[in-house]
Amino acid sequence: MERITKNEVMDILAHMNLSDDFMWGQLMKDPDSCRRVLSILMQRDVGEVRECVIQETLKVFFEGKGIRLDSRVINDINELYNSEMQNTPECVGKRSRYYHGMLDIDRLPPGKDYNYNDLPEAYVIFICTFDPFGEGLYKYTFRSVCEEKPDLRLNDGSYTIFFNTEYIPEKNNIPKDVAEFFNYIKNSTDEIAENASDSIKAIHKQIQDIRVNKELGGVFMTLLERDYRNRQEGEARGITIGEARGITIGEARGKVIAYWEDGKTVEEIAARFNMPEEEVEDIVNSLD
Repeated sequence: MERITKNEVMDILAHMNLSDDFMWGQLMKDPDSCRRVLSILMQRDVGEVRECVIQETLKVFFEGKGIRLDSRVINDINELYNSEMQNTPECVGKRSRYYHGMLDIDRLPPGKDYNYNDLPEAYVIFICTFDPFGEGLYKYTFRSVCEEKPDLRLNDGSYTIFFNTEYIPEKNNIPKDVAEFFNYIKNSTDEIAENASDSIKAIHKQIQDIRVNKELGGVFMTLLERDYRNRQEGEARGITIGEARGITIGEARGKVIAYWEDGKTVEEIAARFNMPEEEVEDIVNSLD
């Protein structure tokens, strides 16, 4: 890939939809836009945004897998919102479980008289540009309930909500502003915003400001170049591993053939090289 120019980066930014992770993160960094978005999705005023962090990396142990949150928000009544723009169906169920655990990890700092009731209501929200469960609903809300008595809730204060921009209209009584917002996520254009609610018009104004921000263009260029370097390094590492594995397999095959031609049995060869007998048989049979 040739080095991308600043003009090319600004052109990409100018046509980027809200469904892009970068655009989503930049929008949610603005407290007013963040409040508008969450209020549309939750269908209630979520209150004043007290803290808003984007692209935050959370990691508990050095060896453990960390996560990078698109947006983490705390409002003035101590509700915690993590919102993610999800464009690929990567294990969304267990992904949400991991996010919930990581969100709570620093909610009760040591050295103070906290108890578990101090944990905030926590909402992990995925805005999916695909149907995560194939039921055609515009929203899937999950809470912990008792299997033996479904009307009995655990009341642990955790909510997992998947919004589906590819919902089936006939299966839903979707609020008008949510439908407009889904449409805007996929097509973040002047035409879509012009015929939408005032909240979406205000969101679109923020998007327009992001698109012409040269400083953010520089940030986006850095991200593109970093991703390209990572792909190059990954491809080079894959080739090296593949070549090494090919040599190893070739050497093992040669030894099996040599021992077979020397009159050894499949069982003897398998024991000698600590290989499954089926693998030895496959090599031997290939000689025919």
